Amino acid sequence: MGKPFEKELYKIEDTFQWAIKQDISELRSELLYNKLIPLFIVGSGGSLSACQYAAILFQQYGVMAKAVTPLELFYSKNALRNSNILFISASGKNTDILFAYKTAINLEPNRIYSLCMKRNSPLAKLATEISISKHYEFDIPS
Repeated sequence: MGKPFEKELYKIEDTFQWAIKQDISELRSELLYNKLIPLFIVGSGGSLSACQYAAILFQQYGVMAKAVTPLELFYSKNALRNSNILFISASGKNTDILFAYKTAINLEPNRIYSLCMKRNSPLAKLATEISISKHYEFDIPS
């Protein structure tokens, strides 16, 4: 399992200060560039909450966005062709996320994006092998 939640709570102020200083302009531009293309935002566990929040934010920009689990993505195969897919993962090593990413590759989406809070993750390595993929990684203080 992940880190003890109590330790993360002690770092919440540092994490917040870190977050507001991050340059996300490229990520924002990439994701809003094709805003007429549906966006599936994939996450599991705690990352699913971030996906649900991201979907709300994208919908405010007029993007048809939906947060889904890796299993929901698997069962949405017919809807994924020509869509954009964003994977959000804290560590980039969850087997569900890696499986969903490999599934998505074979479904010919328009673009695949991944966002990870740990550098040099298995998700990052997978993303570098795919031409339609763009990976963003950060080192979160917590």
